[in-house]
Amino acid sequence: MLRNIIRRNALGAPVVVHAFAVLAWSAGPAAAQITPDALWESWKSLGAASGQTLLADRQDREGGALQLRELTAEAILPDGVMRTRIDMVRLAPNPDGSVAIEVSPRYDISFLPAPGDPAGMRVDLTLVSEGLEMTARGDPARVRYDIEADALRVTSVPGPADARAPIDLAFTFEDVSGLYGVAGDGSAPGITSDLRAARAALTLSAVDPEGGGGRAALTASYDDVTLAARSDGSGPGGDVAAALLSGEATARAAIAHEGGRFELTYSGGGSESRIAGNSRGGGFDSAVEDGTMRYALRSDGLAFEFLSERLGLAPIGAAFDRLRARAELPVAASDAASPFALLLDLAGLTLSEPIWTVLDPSGVLPRDPARLLLEMDGTAQVTGDLTDPAALAEGVPPLEPRTLELRDLALSVAGAELSGTGTLTFDPEDRHSYPGFPAPTGAVQLWLKGSTGLIENLARIGVIPPGQAMGAQMMLGMFASPAEAPDTVRSRIEFGPDGTITANGQRLR
Repeated sequence: MLRNIIRRNALGAPVVVHAFAVLAWSAGPAAAQITPDALWESWKSLGAASGQTLLADRQDREGGALQLRELTAEAILPDGVMRTRIDMVRLAPNPDGSVAIEVSPRYDISFLPAPGDPAGMRVDLTLVSEGLEMTARGDPARVRYDIEADALRVTSVPGPADARAPIDLAFTFEDVSGLYGVAGDGSAPGITSDLRAARAALTLSAVDPEGGGGRAALTASYDDVTLAARSDGSGPGGDVAAALLSGEATARAAIAHEGGRFELTYSGGGSESRIAGNSRGGGFDSAVEDGTMRYALRSDGLAFEFLSERLGLAPIGAAFDRLRARAELPVAASDAASPFALLLDLAGLTLSEPIWTVLDPSGVLPRDPARLLLEMDGTAQVTGDLTDPAALAEGVPPLEPRTLELRDLALSVAGAELSGTGTLTFDPEDRHSYPGFPAPTGAVQLWLKGSTGLIENLARIGVIPPGQAMGAQMMLGMFASPAEAPDTVRSRIEFGPDGTITANGQRLR
């Protein structure tokens, strides 16, 4: 799975972007000059270098312009084959030395499963452009493709009636502008793309592949969308995952929007379920370089609502002001440990009134917005190939921690606040204290503010059985001690070298 994830980071731009990259047939650097013939030869050369086949059924001349008829291409993907076809591409020289690229408004794309894949499914798409203008310019070592379009629309082509899982897809970019650039030689080019769209919209529906009669449908639209990607190193014809892990190649991608909305519905068995939401903005960044994978997710002002007729629920919802998630993980096998980092920051979480009515109908618990912050880093060693399915099938991923630093833990909910910090080290030589896992040593410090009020409130709403609130307080006192701040207790969780675990001196293991 990780091998496919890494490959898609390097190659898996959205189909609209990839389609026009293929229109430039991966847009390899031009020959001595940017002329129509040189551009066409560079496309063929790069296609061959990356394992693609590119053919034009006929070539016509119109003055200095080159017109290519019935262009077809085939590219090998991790899970099958992509085939494309376009009726016409016209390359015409401009007075400033650039080349104008005119294409037929319809572009056919087919994804075929790998031979012998019983779970594979063929998908046929058409891309229709409105007001598309493309220009190639630059020098022999660096070619830039400027792109503008009123709209780019991707739609699925209906399959046969007995298709395993029919899918209907429509994806639209409106008011598109941007660039696609290539620098370097054909064997290891540096590729950059930067596209913007005033609006992106998606509709997707699919029937139950098991024949149960259910259907799922998704609609979404986003404003002021930006897509950016860059890759350097080996192209799609080689083992991209291996090149990225070895540091011979890098890949980075980012997508962002300034507000959007979505709705997902499922109908079947005579009922319907629906989840809908909207946000003020968000984005997702990813990178694979120097044997490290990095991800970052952000979302602002997300609110969503859920409704299920089958469960008989009234519409319930939740919202939060801010979500930040970040991960940095080593993925390259090494004899030494490498840094890692994780962050989760969820702020301003609120629940709708129907949820509170079920959880706390008397209104006992404080309903202040909840907060969760978890930040940690450390080092870990990759002991095997994370892209090898056989290594993952052993049950324990070949990724072992060596050190762990809990920088910050903060949880605020129902009037109570939990916080913590800590440091652990892991001994790879000791695998008997925790069978199959490096033994941890160190300590974690925890503080809980508002514990008395929380226990009393939980007893009032019946979460803690009547008469057991005092017992809960005493149990807490066994594993924690009073801190300096009012209504606050603290506890030190220690991991001993002999596999023991204690809390405030009380042995847990």
